[in-house]
Amino acid sequence: RTQAMSSSQGEIFFTKKLLDKVTYEEAYGVGLHEVGHHILNHFSNGQSKHYNELEADRFATWILISSGKHNTLPNALLKIVPIQYWDYATETHPSTVTRIRLMMMYETKYYKRMYDSRKKI
Repeated sequence: RTQAMSSSQGEIFFTKKLLDKVTYEEAYGVGLHEVGHHILNHFSNGQSKHYNELEADRFATWILISSGKHNTLPNALLKIVPIQYWDYATETHPSTVTRIRLMMMYETKYYKRMYDSRKKI
């Protein structure tokens, strides 16, 4: 299986198959998504699994762009999720298309907020 996962103790695991498909920067984005699950207490927050996945995506996107890096998580998803599954949600994850669309929206909102705050100076 091509996957990454995190434990409730904060451990992060990557399969070799995932690491063979992505660049270092993309693996970093996936790792931040997994860190987000731990930081955001997704192991006991009672939210739906889809909500938690989208929140971890938002966390990774925010960390990447606020530190001046490119958001590599969408590229990683495109490499690790087979094309025939992009439009389908599973029990645990929203569709890849939905996740990427929302990450692009998060980025746009972040940059707009940053631009608006600089205009006031």
